[in-house]
Amino acid sequence: MSDIAIAFEDGPFKARYSAKVEGVKDEGELTIWKVLDTLIIADPTFVPDTLRDKGIAQAMVERLIADAREKGQPDCAALSLCAGAFPETP
Repeated sequence: MSDIAIAFEDGPFKARYSAKVEGVKDEGELTIWKVLDTLIIADPTFVPDTLRDKGIAQAMVERLIADAREKGQPDCAALSLCAGAFPETP
């Protein structure tokens, strides 16, 4: 499998992860909405046909989860793959 390069673009209310693989022009995308300091909503990932079956979506979600945990954001909603990766909050 090729190395996946993930970039993060941050804005005041919305952020975006993009993923590229060397030699492929297209990129995968995962956008998130920053609702509260402790809640983000992830849109479904988009991965074009040229990048399918390379683990692109999973890599973006894993990066999202790692970044959110680093920032102390315990909750992620709307993306079942993401929501299931976070522990339930009491």
